[in-house]
Amino acid sequence: MERRVGMSGRNLLGTIAFGLFAVIAVTGCSSPPVHAETIYVSPAGTDDNDGSVSQSGSGKGGPVRTIARAQAIVRGIRAGQAGASIGIELAAGEYVLDRPLLLTPADSGSPEAPLRLYGAAGQKVVISGGQPISGWQSGSHGELVAKIDLSPYGGVCPNQLFVNSVRRSRPRFPEAGTLSMADVDPVDAQNAPSSLQFTAGKGDLPPGFQVSSETEIVIIDAWTAGRMRLVGFSPDSSKFRVEGEYRGRKSRPKFEAGLAYYIENQPVERLAPGQWQCTAALSQIRYHPMARESAKSLKAIVPKLTTLLYLRGASGDPVHDVTIQNIDFAHAAWIMPPTGWSAMQSEIGLPAAIQADNCQGIAFRKIGIVHAGAQGIEIGKGCSNVELANSRLIDLGGGGVLIGAALRKPMPGTDWEGGAISKSPTSNIRILHNTIEALGRIHLAGTGVWVGLADHATVGGNSISDLYYSGISVGWVWSDELSPVHDNLIEGNRIENYGQGMLSDMGGIYTLGRQFGTVVRGNAIANGSARAYGGWGLYADRGSTGIAFINNRIGTTTAEAMYVHEAGYLRILENTKLGNSRIRMTCPADLPRARGGAPGFTYACTFAGDRPTQAGIK
Repeated sequence: MERRVGMSGRNLLGTIAFGLFAVIAVTGCSSPPVHAETIYVSPAGTDDNDGSVSQSGSGKGGPVRTIARAQAIVRGIRAGQAGASIGIELAAGEYVLDRPLLLTPADSGSPEAPLRLYGAAGQKVVISGGQPISGWQSGSHGELVAKIDLSPYGGVCPNQLFVNSVRRSRPRFPEAGTLSMADVDPVDAQNAPSSLQFTAGKGDLPPGFQVSSETEIVIIDAWTAGRMRLVGFSPDSSKFRVEGEYRGRKSRPKFEAGLAYYIENQPVERLAPGQWQCTAALSQIRYHPMARESAKSLKAIVPKLTTLLYLRGASGDPVHDVTIQNIDFAHAAWIMPPTGWSAMQSEIGLPAAIQADNCQGIAFRKIGIVHAGAQGIEIGKGCSNVELANSRLIDLGGGGVLIGAALRKPMPGTDWEGGAISKSPTSNIRILHNTIEALGRIHLAGTGVWVGLADHATVGGNSISDLYYSGISVGWVWSDELSPVHDNLIEGNRIENYGQGMLSDMGGIYTLGRQFGTVVRGNAIANGSARAYGGWGLYADRGSTGIAFINNRIGTTTAEAMYVHEAGYLRILENTKLGNSRIRMTCPADLPRARGGAPGFTYACTFAGDRPTQAGIK
């Protein structure tokens, strides 16, 4: 039976009209459970209570204060009542964690009696990994100052501050846009040093420019954006020294003249309204309040925990049958390693605010993942039958959703050995009707939804916008070779305002490698813009094979509506270009093989009535 999430409507960015679509429930039962019980948690509770009632009364019959205490009570109940259906209900308020929540196989429910962790109906419930900043005092130039505990960050300064639920920025140079490296010290690409040097262009820097031990540089190279520390600067020569391990596109470990960059957190005497700065030597934060903000009205939070929730099973012993609903997960940290950070693509390798491995029958419904420093949620190896639906992933340092493993090729002793299907597959994952926006706030190359080594993943009906790289990426093998990626469905998504002139070589929807049975259908894509090149609507990159692109609608992009790069057998049918998008498809070099070599597949270099010329074919 053909899977179908929805079909695009007549207006590109209007309502996507969805047909009948039955969302398969992750947990459920045909008859009521034998026993149901609720443990109540409240910020006003105490862990001396038994959690049996939602309001404190006489004796121990009141809500507990911490989720960890509720978790321990549930385990005790399950030990004596194996069939119990147990819910942990969180009352309105903010639950500040001192360590990440951890669900293991010991917390698992069953299909008939799942564990339910949920916020009370109609209430605002937040699980926070932050530390509040208080005790603000008046400083110079209208600024406020406060002390901060730097021990959660190893004595260095954090890189995120949220004031009244809004991300605030540190000083940046230039304030908008980028600069270009001029002269670059020669580096042996095979033996790159731990420090790299380059010279700023003449006239690029203002008089008196300086850096400190907390100053960072972001280096943009096509589809990558590395972040490192500046450890030296010569005002006389305008030469910068950068320390760490740099990896640009194609993993090259050296700087080149012309690379784009900008500088963040350079010391300034006066902060602009809404800016902040931390000085590690003083354990102090400075903040310039916005209009109508005051020391008394500030609710300032600095994230301290990198991951807020782990679902951690083991091979053959998964966490299973858990539903999490009506909860916001907020304020996840990211602390830059001493060697800096740069990823090969899509910021793969960053931590996530919610991390799941070896799990089955998990549902996340109407949750929020907000104000985080790295990725939103990662559904990793060994997970199956997992759903994220009707949720919000907003204001994230990296990407939104990651599915599956990130192995590039078979490696002996790994989950994907010798080209065989993975021993720990990620399968039957559903990402449905979510809002995913404001990504890449620290790591520019974050992707809205990334599907790595996974099969039967459905990404449907999502709204993805305001990011600097690809909206959806599927596949992780750079060739037409056997891989564990197949039968994924990307349908009915709306993707807009991606790229935004910061990175290059991207697509609204990007595919990679062999993945027979994958369908990209009924998606609406618009407003993709690249820095130097790319910004395509649909992008079938190296080795993309066995994929069908059907009935997608592409609006204005800075490059072609679709680009096919060294791909194999594809079906490209009934797609529509709108706005100013152009058509130029680069077909495979062995086009005759691609046209008829796979049963049921045709390689059609046609696109909504436009036929590219022979000159457009490699």
